[in-house]
Parts: sequence; C-alpha cells; structure tokens
Amino acid sequence: MNGKIKSLIGVDKETFIEGMKAISLDNPEFLQKIFDQSDSQSGDGLLTWKEFFTAMKNVMSRSLKDKLDLFFSIVDADGNGNFSYDEIQEICEMSMIRVDGDEDDGFFQAQTDFYTKEIFRVMGYDLEDEIPVDEFKRVINHGDEDAKKLLRMFCCAADDLAP
Repeated sequence: MNGKIKSLIGVDKETFIEGMKAISLDNPEFLQKIFDQSDSQSGDGLLTWKEFFTAMKNVMSRSLKDKLDLFFSIVDADGNGNFSYDEIQEICEMSMIRVDGDEDDGFFQAQTDFYTKEIFRVMGYDLEDEIPVDEFKRVINHGDEDAKKLLRMFCCAADDLAP
C-alpha cells in the first residue's frame, strides 16, 4: 500500500512510534505494545483514525484511572487479569532500559530482579503467585505512600495524575 493511501486510512506502527516519541513517550517497547493493543481488532499493522485517536486519548490522559487501564491492558500478556513474575519483570526491564541503557549489563539484570521482587513484597505475594490487576489498582489508590510511589513508577503513572 503506498504512503498516500495509507495516510488516508490511518497510521502505521513506525509513524505512530515516531510521533509519540516526539510528543510524550520515548520508550519504543511500550509504544509498540500500545500500538499492538490499539490494533488488536484488525491486526493489520495499521491503526484506523478511530483507533489512533483512541490510543492518543488514552496516552495523553491526565486521569490515573485511564493511565492504569491502558497500562494494565498492554502488560497482561496472557489476558488473564493477573500478573506473573515474568510479566512484571518484563515491564521492569522495559522501564529500566530507559535509565540504564545496557540490558546486557549484570547491574541492569540485578536492578530488574530487585524491582520485580520488591513489587511482589510490597503487594504481599510470593514470587510464584500471580497478582490480580484489581489488587494493583487497590494498592495504587489506597495503599501506603511507599507502595503507591513504587507501583505508580512501575505503571509509568505520574504522582500528579487526577484520580
């Protein structure tokens, strides 16, 4: 499909990621997940304009609920409503790569392991358990301040978002 026809129909993944990096997010892994989640209906690698504007609304929202809903929908890889150790570690890796930049570094792996285990500890779950999404939301909204800060950081949700 040539570029002119594509632009009449919607936005491709490369354009979406480059545009989002320019206005808000600079994490290609998260942006790919957001694109794929938004394209889940057709899976054709092209967001219709409706899908694109819905994705933009969710990404640019100043509502904590909207940010969390978006985050949890893209992170729950198997769609079962729970987070496994592997799912949480994958997101920690995506978040830490922005800070560290070298995922082959032993320090990088130590950081992601630490944060993954810390999330399980703060949530009160064993490492082999799965943590329900609703429990994350409850702790983010009603937990102690340290737990809230850690989980908001994990969810890429700023402390100043409206509830």
